[in-house]
Amino acid sequence: GVNPLIGLAGLGMFGMMMRPPGMGNMGNRNRQTQGLGKIKIVAANGGENWKIGSTQTISWTANGLSGDATIELARDGGKIWDTIVDSTPITGSKTWEVSGPITKNARIRVASVSNNNIYGVSASDFTISD
Repeated sequence: GVNPLIGLAGLGMFGMMMRPPGMGNMGNRNRQTQGLGKIKIVAANGGENWKIGSTQTISWTANGLSGDATIELARDGGKIWDTIVDSTPITGSKTWEVSGPITKNARIRVASVSNNNIYGVSASDFTISD
C-alpha cells in the first residue's frame, strides 16, 4: 500500500508550490527607495511659511508621468501622512486652502495613484502658522 506519511508530505509540497509567488511581500509598501525622483516637489519644498486659511499652490514636476496623484501632508517631519487631496491630475500643481493645526515640521508628499511607489516628498520641513 501507499505509505501515508509520504502521501501527506507530497501534498504539503504540492500545496506550497501552488501558493502564488510573492505572497510574503503583500503588505510591504516600501516608499523609501523605489521610484523616488520621478516626482519632485517644487512647493512647499522646505522653508516656506504658509498661514492657515490662506490658499497656496502645491507644485511639483512629474516628468513622463500621466494619470492622477494623491497629495498628502505630514505635520511631524514625515512620519504620519494625511491625505489632503484624494485625486488630481499628476501634471504639476494644485491649490490648497491651508488647514491647521500649526506646525514647524510640515512636509508634502505627492504620489502616483496608479503606482504608489512613485512619489516625491518635500526636501525639508516648512511651517504652517496661524
